[in-house]
Amino acid sequence: MLFLQIHRSGDYVWVDSSIGVPIGARVKVTDGEELRLLDDEGKVRSLHSVQRASIRHMHPTSVEGVDDMIKLGDLTEAGVLRNLLVRHKQGIIYTYIGSVLVAVNPYQLLPIYTAEQVRLYHGRKLGELPPHVFAIADKCYYNLLRNQRNQCCVISGESGAGKTESTKLILQFLAAVSGQHSWIEQQILQANPVLEAFGNAKTTRNDNSSRFGKYVEIFFNKDGIIEGAHIEQYLLEKSRVCHQAPMERNYHIFYCLLSGMAKEQKNILALGDATQFNYLTEGDCITCDGQDDADEFGRIRTALKVLTFTDRESWEIFCLLAAILHLGNISFEANRERLTKPLSSEQAIDCRDALAKAIYSRLFMWIFGKINSAIHKHTAENTYKSIGLLDIFGFENFDKNSFEQMCINYANEQLQQFFVEHIFKLEQEEYLKEGIKWKNINFTDNQLTIDLLAVKPLNILSLIDEESHFPKGTDKTLLDKIKENHKRSKIMVPSRNIHSMQFGIKHFAGVVFYDCSGFLEKNRDALSLDIISLIQKSSSKLLRLIFQSELNASGNDRRQISTLSGQFRHSLDSLMKALSLCEPFFIRCFKPNDSKQSNEFDRKLCIQQLRYSGLLETIKIRKLGYPIRHRFTEFLGRYRVFMCVEQEPAADCCDAICRAVIKDEDDWRIGKTKIFLRVLTLLQGFLRLQATVHGRQDVLQFQRTRGAVVTLQSQTRGFLSRKELKCKQAAVIVLQSHTRGLLARKQVRRLRDDVSSKMLCTPLFTIRRILISLTSNQPNSCSVISSCNVLQAVLSAQEKEAQELADLERQRRLEEVLSQSQEEDTKTTKSEASDEEIEGIFGFLPKVVGGQEGPAPEGFEEEEEEEEDDEEDEFSFSKFSALHFQGSATHTHIDRRLQQPLIHHEDEGDTLACVTVWWIILRFMGDIPEPKQARLSVVADTIQKNLGMRQARRLSNLVGVDEVIFYFFFSPFCRDEIYCQICKQLTKNPNPKSCSRGWVLLSICLGIFPPTELFTKYLENFIRRGRSEYSANCAERLQRTLRNGERNEPPCWIELRKNEHMVVVVTLMDGQTLSLPVDSACTSAELCQSIAQKTNLKDTFGFSLYIALYEKIWSLGCGGEHILDAISQCEQEERRQGREEQHSPWRLYFRKELFTPWHDCTTDPFSTELIYRQLIHGLKNGDYQSDKVEDQFVVAVNWSGVSFQAGKDRTFLQLSYPELTGVQILSEGRTGEVVCMSTLRGEYKLKAVKAHSMVELITIFLEGLKERSVYAVTMQDITRQDDATYLSCKKGDLLCIINDGEYSKDGGWIKGQNERTGQSGAVSADAIMILPTLSRPSDEILANRDAGKHGKGGKEKLWAKAKEPLKHPLLKSLQKNSELSQLACLFFLNVPPPILKYMGDYPIKNLRTPIELTDQIYGPALEHPELRDEVYCQIMKQMTSNNNGISLERGWQLLWLCCGLFPPSQGLLKHAQKFLNSRSREPLSAACLQRMQGMLSIEARKFPPHQVEVDAIQQNSSQIFHKVHFPNDTREIFEVTTTTRIRDLCRNIANYHSLSSADGYRTSAVLPYLVLFMRKLWFNVMPGKDITADLVFHFPQELPKYLRGYHTVSKEEMVNLAGLLFRVKVDTDRSQFVMIPKMLKDLVPADQLKIMSSDDWKKHIINAYNKQAGITVDEAKVSFLRTISVWPTFGCAFFEVKQTSERSYPSIIQIAISKQGLTLSDPKNKEVLVMYPFSKITNWSSGNTYFHMTIGSLVKGNTLLCETSLVRIIHYTEPHTLKYYKYQY
Repeated sequence: MLFLQIHRSGDYVWVDSSIGVPIGARVKVTDGEELRLLDDEGKVRSLHSVQRASIRHMHPTSVEGVDDMIKLGDLTEAGVLRNLLVRHKQGIIYTYIGSVLVAVNPYQLLPIYTAEQVRLYHGRKLGELPPHVFAIADKCYYNLLRNQRNQCCVISGESGAGKTESTKLILQFLAAVSGQHSWIEQQILQANPVLEAFGNAKTTRNDNSSRFGKYVEIFFNKDGIIEGAHIEQYLLEKSRVCHQAPMERNYHIFYCLLSGMAKEQKNILALGDATQFNYLTEGDCITCDGQDDADEFGRIRTALKVLTFTDRESWEIFCLLAAILHLGNISFEANRERLTKPLSSEQAIDCRDALAKAIYSRLFMWIFGKINSAIHKHTAENTYKSIGLLDIFGFENFDKNSFEQMCINYANEQLQQFFVEHIFKLEQEEYLKEGIKWKNINFTDNQLTIDLLAVKPLNILSLIDEESHFPKGTDKTLLDKIKENHKRSKIMVPSRNIHSMQFGIKHFAGVVFYDCSGFLEKNRDALSLDIISLIQKSSSKLLRLIFQSELNASGNDRRQISTLSGQFRHSLDSLMKALSLCEPFFIRCFKPNDSKQSNEFDRKLCIQQLRYSGLLETIKIRKLGYPIRHRFTEFLGRYRVFMCVEQEPAADCCDAICRAVIKDEDDWRIGKTKIFLRVLTLLQGFLRLQATVHGRQDVLQFQRTRGAVVTLQSQTRGFLSRKELKCKQAAVIVLQSHTRGLLARKQVRRLRDDVSSKMLCTPLFTIRRILISLTSNQPNSCSVISSCNVLQAVLSAQEKEAQELADLERQRRLEEVLSQSQEEDTKTTKSEASDEEIEGIFGFLPKVVGGQEGPAPEGFEEEEEEEEDDEEDEFSFSKFSALHFQGSATHTHIDRRLQQPLIHHEDEGDTLACVTVWWIILRFMGDIPEPKQARLSVVADTIQKNLGMRQARRLSNLVGVDEVIFYFFFSPFCRDEIYCQICKQLTKNPNPKSCSRGWVLLSICLGIFPPTELFTKYLENFIRRGRSEYSANCAERLQRTLRNGERNEPPCWIELRKNEHMVVVVTLMDGQTLSLPVDSACTSAELCQSIAQKTNLKDTFGFSLYIALYEKIWSLGCGGEHILDAISQCEQEERRQGREEQHSPWRLYFRKELFTPWHDCTTDPFSTELIYRQLIHGLKNGDYQSDKVEDQFVVAVNWSGVSFQAGKDRTFLQLSYPELTGVQILSEGRTGEVVCMSTLRGEYKLKAVKAHSMVELITIFLEGLKERSVYAVTMQDITRQDDATYLSCKKGDLLCIINDGEYSKDGGWIKGQNERTGQSGAVSADAIMILPTLSRPSDEILANRDAGKHGKGGKEKLWAKAKEPLKHPLLKSLQKNSELSQLACLFFLNVPPPILKYMGDYPIKNLRTPIELTDQIYGPALEHPELRDEVYCQIMKQMTSNNNGISLERGWQLLWLCCGLFPPSQGLLKHAQKFLNSRSREPLSAACLQRMQGMLSIEARKFPPHQVEVDAIQQNSSQIFHKVHFPNDTREIFEVTTTTRIRDLCRNIANYHSLSSADGYRTSAVLPYLVLFMRKLWFNVMPGKDITADLVFHFPQELPKYLRGYHTVSKEEMVNLAGLLFRVKVDTDRSQFVMIPKMLKDLVPADQLKIMSSDDWKKHIINAYNKQAGITVDEAKVSFLRTISVWPTFGCAFFEVKQTSERSYPSIIQIAISKQGLTLSDPKNKEVLVMYPFSKITNWSSGNTYFHMTIGSLVKGNTLLCETSLVRIIHYTEPHTLKYYKYQY
């Protein structure tokens, strides 16, 4: 009864089995004492009561199996074995043991290696998804990126367990997640087919057994992108070339060569079937199940092309393979006379086989080298991190094991020891070291076996090497030595037969007996001299190349060649060292059976593999141990979030966190320096941490998002408000102008009606009506009208007289106010007149109604229409009046006085002046009558008081000019008002005389003062539209005045007398006179230049223009003094003397005013003559005498220096120019200006009348002398013994400047010679002071200069500009990191450094192009981001305290370029921004800030600045424009900034063309600088929906495809389309019908031209053309697109390529890429060969001329290799199409 309660039907139990390991079984029937079970092998067992005692229940975890065997409850061999069995039956081949992956070979292709699986496992944590080899690969990849530490994956197992396939899958996964589809990725993947063909073979255990070991190291950059790889090979099995075991094959390549090579090529090499060659038939196995040798040969040839093997190299490889096969068919017979060397047939065969093996092994090594050269970039490897994959031969134990098996098993022993040491030894030692309570787990340690083979003295491998070097050493003597030295070893197993040549070794996987026969010969691996001599004579270049080392070696070198075991041990030691430096992952591969059946599970074979692989012990230590460990600081850094209050020390904090989070105390331990966690514990803690972190991240993200939204909302609201305000302002202005006009017109009409109604009641109106009615009956109507006018004048005479008297009284009061305003301005105090006084002053003006200047003239409405026409001009005067005139003032002529100025003025004086100017202008133009002289006498005194001497009138026809000009001088702010008043009176002025006088007044004003910038363009436009006889002259005068500036005096007499063609007479000092033309704006500089040109004067420096009046003479200089201003002053002086100004006796002279110290009399003889005449004249007339003035002295500045003189004979201070150190003006407020003159004797402060002139003159002399000087003194010690470029000198040394052009002064460097040492070299211009002298300065001056220098040269500031290269990086982070510091020194600190060279802070003899220097500066930083802050710091350092303008400008250029390449780090960002903000006045500061801010939101650029970019910034332009070409042969210019992305440019172009969307359009670049924009993706293209896209892009892109014959089209469609294309060509020109035969190539597809004759084509096309009558050219293009849009090939990208990978396809195929996928067709008949949807394309990549695709699974996918010059276009087109497809579907 008890038994029935324990074992029920359906229970799972463990039952003993024949292999010694319990087997799982299920209880079926419990019948009394008998118990029937169904075991895992499908056998029914019946157990009696005695046998039931051995039965035990199965843990639930062992029933269905677990994905991680740490979770197993039955932690026994039986439990592990059944777990693998259950999962194997379910088709699940992968199982975890923690991070160790167990892979069981399924012997079938499973659908778990697709691209979808790659995406599924990428970025997921280990254990998050079911076990998979992709999960281990992704874990390696993730750790590489996160920890920046090399990773490795050790794949181990028996032969046939699936190691090679696992390696290939990891490679495929890494290439896929790298995501670049680069050619280097494809080359790495394509190395496998070649290496498998040459290094794999079919054995009894494995159809694709690796007969060599390889370690693949894939290099990644910091972004996780594959940059290259390197493959190391170990111990190729050479004996297989000549001998194979039964049912085994030779290497795959031989069978593939014979099956796949073309018949013609086989005939050349005399090759036939595989059965014809001895080397291929010894194993009696020619074929391999599941492998098509012919197809594999195609893949091999494809892979060779991808790996850059040329066709010639491939052919030579095949020739050597054929030679090896033929070599194996050579037979030898003994006792024949033909033998030339006494060898037995066996010896001859051995030599033959040795040659064959040598050729094959060397060929294999050469192929390895070629592959590595293709996939490995020779760069600094320490800059890349790597993932290593070890795929090495598995443990082997055959019936006969030779030297190769011993080496293979030794390698497996080493790998097993690496696994044991990593899993068991290191972990348990760590527990003891950290004080963790731990019970050691027993495991199998194979160290004794390794010691026996290779470590102990006289180990087996060393004995083999030793015996190999003895000439008489044999295999027998070797065996004897092995037995003698190791007979007491427990690892050594004696032979079963004492006479046999065997010895046994206990390996971790079992005992293996090795046959010593052939050990020494294989180990020597040497060729005889006869064979080497034979190879030397070979005609095969490749054969001699692969034996190059042997052919070049001498006799001694050959004897020193290491043995095969020595080479193998050395390479294996290197491998183990490389693995020890990596973070390892392990994949243990199992083979379920020896028969290679997919559904068979051999429990005996599997338990054997479980035992020697140590998996059970691995499970125990992973389950009971603590595989997750962190240092306390690392743990706190990750999990501090769990603890609210920090505790000290760190161990207590970690303990507190664990107690708070982990429930079971056995799941964690605190060590001495680390904390240890179990896997499940970490998972639970991680989930809790993940939840907490995610919560905080969500909160922070919400806060950031909310803040961003609020900021965006505020900015958007502000932008919309500002935009709305601008719109409203513009609308209000327009509304105001229209409203004013409307109200004015209404007011005019109302006033007109009121006046008319009032006049009807007056007697005057009655009289006028009578007189007007009489005119209709009088023959002389003019007399009647005249009578009417006389009558009107009589009736209103008294009224007018009273009005005029009132006006004169108001005018007098106005002049008084003006006088008061002028006096108040002089006293710098202001007072405002009351509103009542202003109203009283303006009471004399005519009253206005509604703000209008009097009643509207007749025809007002018609004039308004003309104004609207003028307003269309952007700068029309009418538009200015509408925008700026006050009230309802218009821009047209009136004859009434203004009550207020046209333009608003803040100052009351300006307002009154403007009103007065209006009255003067009206009088001048004759628009109002002149007052009578008697009535003017009332205000004559007031006007005279205000106008002064300027008021007098010179000519009767120019009355009022002085008054107008006076008001400009009185108030310069009235200039626009004056011009507006004149323009107003010239606009629609019906009086020609008034108009002419107005233009004259405008012309005179234009010669005196210019308008402000506000009115300039409007005035230019007004003049341009003015009367032709005045506009040209006025326009020229305006431009001249704008150029030379305003005048300071009113117009002179000659200016008013003759406004054009004025001439002045200038007298030279030699007596001759020159008549020179001048104008109102003429300056002394222009007149001096005219004199120099007319007299051919070359040396013009110092010559000036002088003007004389009676005995007075003064200089006008040679600068901006106006000539007519000086003449006007003379005339005013003449008028003050009571004489007429037109008779003023002024004279102009041309004299030498300044003499330079470097003046050379021989330079210009004419100049010398003038100077001589001037000196003679001056001596005669006493011009060079000076009268003494009390309390004053004269500062004389001449060529020799500066002297202080009191009278002509007393000089109390003489200073030469070398003694002067500087001169400047000190402002002393109201007391005047003071000149501060710094000298070696001290400072002198002088109050001077012409301070600016004196400072300017002294500065000119000092600068001129310095430019010509060759003497300088050093300001500081300069010692650079390590660089001969620099000149070493001490402070105060005198240098002689060498002007040989080697260095440019603009660059800040000068070549000089030290007078003290005699050495010469480059010296910085900042470190010296050039002396202003042409001769060597005296020792006294040099001594004074040295004594005058004070202060010591302080220590160079690290943050300020440096002239010398840095000796170490600026940033401490680079100094601490030796690797980065070395890079910084290599790229930035080299001599000469590129930053200093670009800025000119380092002397360079050979100028480098700017682009070369920018490449050197930014290239390393773009490749190594750690150096980017260093670049910023060095540039900003050189810009700090930099007084060299050119150097600073170039520094800004570098910083501008840098800000557009990459941003500074967060730590440097705020300092860089502060640096730029503190220099906001610099032109590029704001641009740098903007570019830096833009780079913060995007990725850094990948390449240094482009040539166009560097050229632009050097020309001070930050704008770069590119011409973009479109398919319809049009082009446009678009601005491209340094931060512009392709998508931005595409959007700009789409917006420009008003395209409905930019999707599907792309740009492409064609050298040089040709940018094309066209449609690349043809999704959702509907002709007629976007007409612009149809005409600009779709039609011109699709037409060439149609004409090339890419589409399948019927005859009717061709005729219809030809009619449309003909209309596109000729439109409606029917005369072109005769040209149709010549135009057929532009109307009909090229492959269809011959289906009809030219006449038939013409007939059909004309019929189609006539049927399509009435449509335009654009409609014809759209109709064409609509017709072809229904074709399946519409929008396809077509490529004709050459393919070599598929034998069933023609060599030339056509690829069509469309939205459905890739279609391959025969271009001859357009027959579709195959169609691949995008979902089937696993991978693609491209090289220079090849394009490669993988279709289907990653394991057995089909490959397509295409050769075409358009490979880049295919590579570009397909990924975009594929991405779009995946996005859509």
